[in-house]
Amino acid sequence: MVRPSFRLCHGYVVVAMTCLYAATGSAVAEAPKSSLAQLADMSLEDLVDVEISSVSKRTEKRRDAAAAVHVITPEMIRRSTATSIPGLLRTVPGIHVARLDANKWSVSSRGFSGRYANSLLVLIDGRSVYTPFFSGVYWETRDVMLENVERIEIIRGSGGSLWGANAVNGVINIVTKAASDTQGGMVTIGGGTEEEFFTSLRYGGTVGEDGHYRVYGEFSEHDDGAFESGDRANDAWLSARIGTRFDWEWDDSHLTLQGDLFGVDTSQTYATPSFQFPYTRIHDEDSYFSGGNLLGRWRKRFANDAELTLQGYYDRSESNIFTIDEDRNTFDLEVQYQLPPRQRHEILVGAGLRYIDDRTDGTDFVSVSPESQRRRLLNVFIQDRITLIENRLLLTAGTKLEYNDFTGIEIQPSLRLAWTPNDQHTVWAAISRAVRTPSLVEDGGRVASQGYPRILVALVGEDFESEELLSFELGYRVQATDSLLLDIAAFYNRYEKLRSIELGFPLLESNPLPLHFLVPARTRNNLSGITYGIEATLDWRLKPWWSMKFNYAFLEMDLRLDAASVDLISAGIDDSSPEQQASIINHFDLPRNTELDVIFRYVDELPSLGVDDYLTLDVRLGWRPTDDLEVSIVGHDLLDTAHGEFESMFVGTLPTDVQRGVYGKLTWKF
Repeated sequence: MVRPSFRLCHGYVVVAMTCLYAATGSAVAEAPKSSLAQLADMSLEDLVDVEISSVSKRTEKRRDAAAAVHVITPEMIRRSTATSIPGLLRTVPGIHVARLDANKWSVSSRGFSGRYANSLLVLIDGRSVYTPFFSGVYWETRDVMLENVERIEIIRGSGGSLWGANAVNGVINIVTKAASDTQGGMVTIGGGTEEEFFTSLRYGGTVGEDGHYRVYGEFSEHDDGAFESGDRANDAWLSARIGTRFDWEWDDSHLTLQGDLFGVDTSQTYATPSFQFPYTRIHDEDSYFSGGNLLGRWRKRFANDAELTLQGYYDRSESNIFTIDEDRNTFDLEVQYQLPPRQRHEILVGAGLRYIDDRTDGTDFVSVSPESQRRRLLNVFIQDRITLIENRLLLTAGTKLEYNDFTGIEIQPSLRLAWTPNDQHTVWAAISRAVRTPSLVEDGGRVASQGYPRILVALVGEDFESEELLSFELGYRVQATDSLLLDIAAFYNRYEKLRSIELGFPLLESNPLPLHFLVPARTRNNLSGITYGIEATLDWRLKPWWSMKFNYAFLEMDLRLDAASVDLISAGIDDSSPEQQASIINHFDLPRNTELDVIFRYVDELPSLGVDDYLTLDVRLGWRPTDDLEVSIVGHDLLDTAHGEFESMFVGTLPTDVQRGVYGKLTWKF
């Protein structure tokens, strides 16, 4: 429940004064709309008709999607205050983004927040970046060049019937621009107090008569954060990335080839258990990530409106984190065929094969057994989009059958119904089943968590089954006027076989020395329960030069352990995600090609982690003297000197506060 606080009241006063000044100030009220104001030029009808592909694996308008879908467009990215993908996701309703330290994030959908949030599938151009080691995403390694992003599609709710295991509470698909849309050159450079330095360079050209290419590179350097005490932390990070993309477009087909290489160096302070007082050892450590990927996609359209898509990619990653060396090679091949429309049916079928070669070199405190593993993931899916009433009522039914080496065959069906009585209104409903399969740690890992005199408590992964979800959703989308758009979704989720941590009988062991008792905390499936909530977005174009967006999300979690459980850890999961979140985003197009963007964001407390509620304010002032030159200055987290956002529940990274900061940025196209 939202509690009145000085910071919250102060925030309402500031936003009210901002809006009042904009509405009454003569200099602004009489100013013509900037010819460069693309955000204002994009009507609400254009916004709701943005084409997406993540809901049904085929192109459709956002207004017709029977899902809780949010789209971040290039213009939204340009006028945001974010310098990373997690930063862009902060204002999406139902998505909780929290910073653990200066280089680590928790990004989750509809609850279950954590450093390794394991119920959210993340894709970049259809390539999964979900790590099977802990389950989740190393967001510090996914530093996509934002100027290359065409859109980010965020699906809140289950996507398992198309995308497979781990798409339990949502899917985030980052779609990059075609090479034909990034012709010519572009350079960006900037820096400030926390984002110390960042730069990128991109150039695009043609390949013969039908092809286009781009090459790019980027580098960023981020400052250390600070502990709650005010002492400087050890969590700075460096990131470098280069890549290229080629696109060939013919009358009936499209071929894409792309690849990236990256290197990331992060610092952190973390704790490991000890047998001596105070039973914890503090370490300062650098972690390293490097890797690359190659992806090819060929799409062929036939005269009878059938379409064939072939996609394959190779992904390699190396990392050293918590003194664990991990080396992974992933090969993935997928085929998808959209049959010719037949009467009222549009049928989509597909199959895929993924092969993963994992090698890990652990320590006495963190390890996986066996150290070398080769795993397969096979799947087939079918989806039928049935027109019940032409242009009015659409039923989508589908299922995915997936085989994995951990739990065998998993079935994930769904039904989605969309009713559009007219062009302004859409009502949709969905019921679906999804699963989350075990990670390497849950299947055969060991993570030491707490030490005492001659006693070691360690998480031990074994006999873990897939977590299960049965989801019910209902949504309503209405464009009430040319200037007002409302998108609202409600959900009720029932979970079974969620992970519990069960204490076992002590065992005598000698590794690590000295001789001690191991108290195993074993992974089991003895947690279940429900979550429910509501998410809403209101887009309002108040004036040609002023647009506002209001986002709100409410979440209630009620999880319970089985009667026989001896889990003493999982009880806090309910309170590790915020009950309420809200954001207000204002975009003003001022005279002389000047832009002002004001973003307020409120996040409720996290009682189980000892994190208070907080209100943030970000402000961006931009100036575009020409079509090819842009200068901006951004202030972020301006209401507090620093504030905490999250703490790790299992892995002992020491949290640091998010600090107030400012940075400048210059973008030049040539």
